[in-house]
Amino acid sequence: SQHVDLHVLDGLVVDAAGKIDPATKAQLEVKLEALQKDTGRQLVVATIPDLQNYPIEDYGYRLGRDWGVGLKDADNGAILFVAPNEGKGQRGPRLEVGRGLEPILTDAWSSQMIRTLMLPRLRESGDISGAMNAGADAVIAQLRASPEEAKAKVAEAAKQFDRQHQRGGGDANGFPIFIILIGILEHRKWTTGATKSANCVNFLVHRLRHFYLLALKKVLSMVLSRLSK
Repeated sequence: SQHVDLHVLDGLVVDAAGKIDPATKAQLEVKLEALQKDTGRQLVVATIPDLQNYPIEDYGYRLGRDWGVGLKDADNGAILFVAPNEGKGQRGPRLEVGRGLEPILTDAWSSQMIRTLMLPRLRESGDISGAMNAGADAVIAQLRASPEEAKAKVAEAAKQFDRQHQRGGGDANGFPIFIILIGILEHRKWTTGATKSANCVNFLVHRLRHFYLLALKKVLSMVLSRLSK
């Protein structure tokens, strides 16, 4: 596959793009170190100056594999990052999550957190430091929550996520099929000719996982409804 020069993981805050002010960086380091010490889970906050023509999803996947955040056997790390110098739609923020944390940092939870806590700060004032700090606080709170509280937050985020996307259009059952087409078109637009098919597979699997589960849930609901009649 095409070589990608990834930035060195030299701490829990990797400000490679130089966008986080010193005071916020110091605050983040204290909070992230405390999280790691108290829970054994690891969160890294990063700014990336150049995605090297990769989609942010694909770059994040490579970053997660290269940095190996979290405990090796538990895969319980996450990376919250932005690429502020990229074009619209590729700047992020994005939360890359290890498999061990996927049940509590779901795609729906991450999407709602970014949409409500981070994007307003970025769009209104370009406050990257404030957005990253707010996002980190939310992730830390979720990782520190009791299993019951974390599960409840995930369920509520899923409901909000579903309502939001159903308002945006879909098929007769409210499933947003157009999201799949957008994902494929975005991938074709942003990947280079040297990108191997494996990268495409990784990208699409990561992008469509939530929507596949949503569609399956709806199909099962329909089947059970008909059986009960």
